[in-house]
Amino acid sequence: MHTPSSEPSGNRPGRWNVLVVGPAGSAFSEHAAGLRGFEQAFEVVSVEAVSDALHLLRRGQIALMALYGRPQEPGYVELMVEGLSKERAPRILVFSGQSPVRRVEAHSFVQAISPEIGETALKKLAFQCCVAFDEPPEKAAVDPSELLLAVADFPDEEWLRLTNPLGQSGDLCIQGGRVVYCEAERLSGETAAGLVVSWKCCTLEYREFPSFLKGNMDCPVRDVALNVRTNSIVMLPVAAPAPDNLDPVAEEPEEMPSFAGEGAGNEYSVEEPLELLSLSGADWDGTEEPAALPEFDVPAWKAALPETRKGVFATVAVVTAGKGQLESCDPRDDSAYFDAAALREIYDQARLYAQRHRLGMSKTVQLVAGGSTIAVAPIPGGERLVAVRLAEGRFGAAEEAELKRLQEMLLLSYPVASV
Repeated sequence: MHTPSSEPSGNRPGRWNVLVVGPAGSAFSEHAAGLRGFEQAFEVVSVEAVSDALHLLRRGQIALMALYGRPQEPGYVELMVEGLSKERAPRILVFSGQSPVRRVEAHSFVQAISPEIGETALKKLAFQCCVAFDEPPEKAAVDPSELLLAVADFPDEEWLRLTNPLGQSGDLCIQGGRVVYCEAERLSGETAAGLVVSWKCCTLEYREFPSFLKGNMDCPVRDVALNVRTNSIVMLPVAAPAPDNLDPVAEEPEEMPSFAGEGAGNEYSVEEPLELLSLSGADWDGTEEPAALPEFDVPAWKAALPETRKGVFATVAVVTAGKGQLESCDPRDDSAYFDAAALREIYDQARLYAQRHRLGMSKTVQLVAGGSTIAVAPIPGGERLVAVRLAEGRFGAAEEAELKRLQEMLLLSYPVASV
């Protein structure tokens, strides 16, 4: 095993310095040995103490850091933040048991990967990370949900500030593997946490955990991280085309026919039946017309939904929690496209399936039939769903970006409590 004395002075041509931080003699160290076996690409240095890792990080050019996800000592978050603050920041892989088994790509500076990742997949991912390190330097950014999965089992008490490209900031305080406080954009608690994890590209600041903190939530870090994740697609059978031999729709006549019967032109008078006229007041059991009609308690639809970019979605609707009711729809005349109870059930079943098979919480469920698509996604911070309809085409990157924007607008402008 390499020791801190084998300090990397710089990446040699064709080889990248990889810093492995974690206990020796564990399954984690076996992964490090697998990387070391790929010596034509990587020069691997392994240490156990965070202090040794900080020493090497400050003195050398590290392309990749691989961290053990369940350390016994604090300091791993500080190590990560120090690495991300470098002009040429390393990619950071954290072997976390909280991360579901899934395909991971080097799109973020911090990635949580399952300890069950295969050796070939790990080498491929490490290679992608090191290639990214050789690209022109850029300001290190993290995906909040990936970051939370990475630190879920860290013993650190941490106060993390995440800021997205729009300048919106959110503060997360973590203690004992649980998010105990969150505040973002005038929101607090779980609602704020839902907003923060919906951001996908943030800068990270690390601050000392406040001793005076009064918590406003108490959720496992993993549950917060997986609030919105994987896409699920439900394919519906294509409706059969209408037969060609249907009768044409009858047109309304320009003039209504006149009926001249035997009594045409005669006047008729209708008299009250004598039986009714003979009833006294005591015998009359009729019901008088009330002075005012009663007001029926019909659920009122919410005010106009946030506007979306023209031409992206044909219809936007909101579905309530529980059994699912259509709470809002714009345009309202398109409400027939949305069976709220069915959409609620399909989404909930997809979410259960994803949880049972460790795919993470469902982010978007798509129903595709013919040339039309309906996508259903959660409104962060609550149990409501937003459903959007595409009149034509399939759900792509532009539609996904607009749906994320719509989710954030709904979180900020729509009531969170379920009805």
